[in-house]
Amino acid sequence: MKFLQFERTSLLIPLLIFLVACSEVMITPISLPIPKLLENYSAYRGKRVQLTGQIVEKNISGNYGGFNAWNFFLGSGGKRIRCFEKNYDLRPNHTADSLVVLALVDQQRGKKAEVTVIGDVEKEGLELYSIEYMHTTIRTDFFDESEDLLFQIEKLNVPQKE
Repeated sequence: MKFLQFERTSLLIPLLIFLVACSEVMITPISLPIPKLLENYSAYRGKRVQLTGQIVEKNISGNYGGFNAWNFFLGSGGKRIRCFEKNYDLRPNHTADSLVVLALVDQQRGKKAEVTVIGDVEKEGLELYSIEYMHTTIRTDFFDESEDLLFQIEKLNVPQKE
């Protein structure tokens, strides 16, 4: 009987290891204002942070302002930081891009359009994990065409080969 107990336990251990390895470990971000991050930038390198501010500049798709990935600048307190997504080097997730454009349009209409981003502090700026605006959160650390609304519309409009 003890042999059977050991066998069940030994089967559970690899299963638990597999589940932990496959699950994403959510790192709790450090929430701080942009000026505080920039004051001591090197201390936050490699850490996940949460920042809130307004979009102060967005580079047009396909022309990333000399930078090699989709990016925009988030500003607060007279300071700004580049937010970028390495996975969007050829083309961005249109849903994420549209959320940033919506925030810019709302700002131009005089609304206080605050965007919250979570990402990892790197040499070039903040490598994004997610963007939130108007209670909509877009995960940016992967590109899933099934969640990209414009891609789905484009796919519907493409004539299918017979």
